[in-house]
Amino acid sequence: MNFFQWQRDAKRKTQRLLLLMFITIILLSIGIYFLIFFVFWFAADTQLMHVQGGMPWFFSWEFYLLCLVVVAAVITVGSMTKLHKLSAGGFTVAESLGGRLVTANTEDFYEKRLLNVVEEMAIASGCGVPDVYLLENERGINAFAAGYELDDAVIGVTKGCIHNLTRDELEGVIAHEFSHIIHGDMRLNIRLIGVVFGITMISEFGEHLLYARDDRNRSWLLGGGLLLLGFMGMLAASWIKSSICRTREYLADASALQYTRNPDGISNALKRIGGSQVGTLLNAQRASEVTHMTFGRCTSRFATETFASHPPLEDRIRKVEPKWDGTFLSPLKTMTDQPETETSPSESVLAVNDTVMLAVSKQQPTLPFKDKAEFKQTVMQVGVIKQDHLAYAKTLLKSLPMPVITAIHDPLQVHLVMMALLFDQDEDEQIKQLAIITKAYSDNTTAVAVQQMATYLVSFSSQDLLALLEIAKPVLKLMSLMQRTQLNNCLFALAKADGKLCLFEWALLAMVKHYDNKWSETYRAGSLKKSVDLAMVAEDIQIIIAAICQISQMPKPQQLTCFAAAMQQLSLQGEIPSTLSFGRLYKALQQCTQLKLDDKESLIETCSDCIAFDQSVILSEVQLMRVIAVILECPIPPVVYQHEPVKAF
Repeated sequence: MNFFQWQRDAKRKTQRLLLLMFITIILLSIGIYFLIFFVFWFAADTQLMHVQGGMPWFFSWEFYLLCLVVVAAVITVGSMTKLHKLSAGGFTVAESLGGRLVTANTEDFYEKRLLNVVEEMAIASGCGVPDVYLLENERGINAFAAGYELDDAVIGVTKGCIHNLTRDELEGVIAHEFSHIIHGDMRLNIRLIGVVFGITMISEFGEHLLYARDDRNRSWLLGGGLLLLGFMGMLAASWIKSSICRTREYLADASALQYTRNPDGISNALKRIGGSQVGTLLNAQRASEVTHMTFGRCTSRFATETFASHPPLEDRIRKVEPKWDGTFLSPLKTMTDQPETETSPSESVLAVNDTVMLAVSKQQPTLPFKDKAEFKQTVMQVGVIKQDHLAYAKTLLKSLPMPVITAIHDPLQVHLVMMALLFDQDEDEQIKQLAIITKAYSDNTTAVAVQQMATYLVSFSSQDLLALLEIAKPVLKLMSLMQRTQLNNCLFALAKADGKLCLFEWALLAMVKHYDNKWSETYRAGSLKKSVDLAMVAEDIQIIIAAICQISQMPKPQQLTCFAAAMQQLSLQGEIPSTLSFGRLYKALQQCTQLKLDDKESLIETCSDCIAFDQSVILSEVQLMRVIAVILECPIPPVVYQHEPVKAF
């Protein structure tokens, strides 16, 4: 399975959730129907005996319909209100649990190790680096992923998790959470929070009535009954969460094993949970709302299996380690800023693994894929992390010079790295760019710092440099609107300093613009968006396919043949546009973001076929494919190949 298949599976589960929610509403409305009958009967209300057409009004279908509408309205309004609050992004969930954003320039050993593991997994998966939140007051070993989309995802980790696990075990937990991000579980989890919150509105309304007694005792009877029905509704909600979530935990554990190729990581993390007195419990007041989102059960461990959102710990361990002897591990003793001495099995292979893309390179214009099918298979592994992908990410991060690592994690220096990514190697162009930076930041110090930073990046490939943007994303997000606007204007001026725009420069600017739009205060990830099909954006698809053909360096006749084959593959008609520009290409990609899932998969597949149409792949095509994947929010892992990569300039 790949990203698109997982997303379809998540969509089916969402439909199942809506069906179960509808059934819950029906059952609750029936319960309230009989509750009202009991209240009037107990109060000996003569109105109950009022007959219309020989039948008490209680037995009329209009009365039941009224109960149904009221219950549906209360649950729906409660759910939609909660979902609207959560639509701001995954950080709302993390902050509701007392989470603190882990800043990239942290000096804490455990936090630095956590961020490093998250960055490795993000680069390997092709996802952007998510914000990381630390639940400082939680001693339990737990974690979660929250958000609506890839770009607003956050990962939350407890203090007990980062202090009581080894690096390999922490990597297994983070890989587990990344699988939830890639599999589309986050959006489903958010919707589950909304549904459960809506159901609790029934009991809250009952509690309000319970304390608003009248002389005839109707209010406390009705309130007590609503409390009871609300409790039954909560049991139903727990069963819904259990029925939807349990199988996903097994899948996430298996995915973590697949991503890391280290069975000891995820299994030992689970064993340490079993050996901990606290386990995975959370003390946060709203912990019950996120029981289905966490790595392990975060509420009472005595919950019955029928209503538990997670499988038994022992079963999860045996799934990844069939020969487990039943022995748990004790949590690690807390270290104090000690250097990491352990080396994971995958890291020990890196020194001799010639399939890993190394940072230092010579010019190599053509990438060594055997044929069209091999490249297509590489691209269509959307959301599938392999050992080579994780090895590439670890190698890249280890090869970064310390000044780059420091600056890219510092909100006060990250702009230096961003400008250095666009710094030209030609001395004449450098003079122009230095003047642009000096004018933009009103001092020469910034320009000199950028020039120095650029010397550290001169040997890195364009794929490496675009990965640096992904690493910088959480730090850029912390900048004020004025700071980002200043930086974006300067980046555009640097790219245009030589009077032209190369593909790498456009790719960087397009990704920055895409993320900047996501960070807008008016953007809400959870808002309803109208889906479109291929025919509705046919002109935009023509531009995208034509752009791939144009940068492919194929002869003109072969470009025409490739374009025609691509349009036929998508069941569309059209011709190569007479004029192409990067501006039109960016707008075309934006229009395609609302494509239906199946159509988006077809477009990605067609783009990969176009790139390999001439049985060769160049790095410019890989750059364009990366931008397409980022804007369409399809997590394509980095392209790893045996030969040394091409420089960006």
